Amino acid sequence: MWQCSQQHENKDEAKFCGKCGEKRETRVSCPACGTKLEPDDVFCTSCGQPRKVEPAPAPVPVVAEPPPTPVAPPASPVVEPPPAAEEPVTFSFGGAKIAMIDAKSPPPAKAATVARSGGMSPMLSAILGFVLIGAVLGLAFYLVTH
Repeated sequence: MWQCSQQHENKDEAKFCGKCGEKRETRVSCPACGTKLEPDDVFCTSCGQPRKVEPAPAPVPVVAEPPPTPVAPPASPVVEPPPAAEEPVTFSFGGAKIAMIDAKSPPPAKAATVARSGGMSPMLSAILGFVLIGAVLGLAFYLVTH
């Protein structure tokens, strides 16, 4: 096993470090006696002669650039269209008109209500009609029974 300068363990037959990619130095001979030396030997193992070791170049640190900050588009005001004016559903009952409107929509502008019966509202006209019919039927019943 051999270690690279970063202290990663590698197989003896490996030519490059499997972790950092550093090339394995080949064995060199001692300048004094010619003994084969390991790459990390500083002195000869046979004669003790110091080996001229050139320092390995320091790895250049890779500095990652920060990602660009996203720029949000300027916020535009949200303008909602006015609600569509819906016609109310109307029903007629007697002389009265009943309008069914949506509770969320604003009430329609009231027109001047001039009923056919002398300026009374249609609701009041219907109520008075029922009262008058009841009175006539009551009078007829009274006359028939006495």
